Amino acid sequence: MKIYLAGKYTDDPNARQKFAWWRRAVRYFFDGDVVVPTDIVPEGANWKDAMRICLNFIRHAADMVAMLPDWTESRGATIEEWYARRYNKRVVYLESSKREFGNED
Repeated sequence: MKIYLAGKYTDDPNARQKFAWWRRAVRYFFDGDVVVPTDIVPEGANWKDAMRICLNFIRHAADMVAMLPDWTESRGATIEEWYARRYNKRVVYLESSKREFGNED
């Protein structure tokens, strides 16, 4: 099973750390290959090209899309959530405490 992680990436200075943590957590709870945007989008790609690549992956390769807790703060992730539902992919909504990423507020 291929699982795509969707959440806020742009303008998040801790995005790589956050996605790496969630990759491990999702891999623990679901049996499958967990894919994050940086796995499939070439470095330096603009937003529009990155979205095209991610939506293509969701439509043609992903079996499930896991929405990170901050997904509603991301224009791209909200599009990915809609797109996953449009193509009848399983969508799960992950919950978390901010403390996991060193933010104590």
